[in-house]
Amino acid sequence: MEGPRKRWPRGETAVEGGEARIWPHWVRSLGVMIEARAQVRFACPACKRLYDVDLASLALLKGREWTLVDRRARCKASRCRASGRFVAAAAGDQPFLLLSASERLPDWLTGARPSDHEPPHSEPPTPPAPPGVDPVRWAYARDDRTRKRLVREARG
Repeated sequence: MEGPRKRWPRGETAVEGGEARIWPHWVRSLGVMIEARAQVRFACPACKRLYDVDLASLALLKGREWTLVDRRARCKASRCRASGRFVAAAAGDQPFLLLSASERLPDWLTGARPSDHEPPHSEPPTPPAPPGVDPVRWAYARDDRTRKRLVREARG
């Protein structure tokens, strides 16, 4: 005779295709995700947008023990409002993990990392040319050494 079935706390395991799914330790609650510095996004399946999730604010509202596993939310896009899921990654260079036991990661997010969805880094703007320095040559100067040389040439 079998003993009683062990009940797992919500967010630690879930049934997926007849197998128990064990979640990584950094997924189990908002508090653990905050401490692990996990990067969490909301993924909309209809408009294929990703939105950042403010874990600290959510923890203030729901508590640090609350979990995002198997949770749904509405898309923020005013014309969409589809129901979507949460995805998370332990670091910016690791692939997203869908926080749902009953679904699989959509094709448009398979292999995607948080760093793939960040805006590109832009160069700081070039400061204006000092008086007497040709502004075109100043704009095309590649480094500080070249700019200093242009200033010396202008001073004579």
